[in-house]
Amino acid sequence: MVGRVQLTRAQPRDRRNGLVGWLSFELDGAVVVDGVALRLAADGSPALRWPARRDGSGLLRYSVRPLSEAARLAIERQVIAALEPGVAGRQS
Repeated sequence: MVGRVQLTRAQPRDRRNGLVGWLSFELDGAVVVDGVALRLAADGSPALRWPARRDGSGLLRYSVRPLSEAARLAIERQVIAALEPGVAGRQS
């Protein structure tokens, strides 16, 4: 269960490239997930991008991520639903 969703809006120059902002939220009241990007896809739909870095070999290493597509969709839906109307392309 997702709770306490906070959005820090991106700068205007970054918004032009589809970045809405950075998210912080709780999972099951036990873990805070921070640094998740909220972006708009090419079709205008909101999507989460999980924090990662490249290691010395160039491989992408996620600091946190859902374990399955079903989990990713469930978390994404809850986070987006918790945002204020009009955020990330949502209509009121």
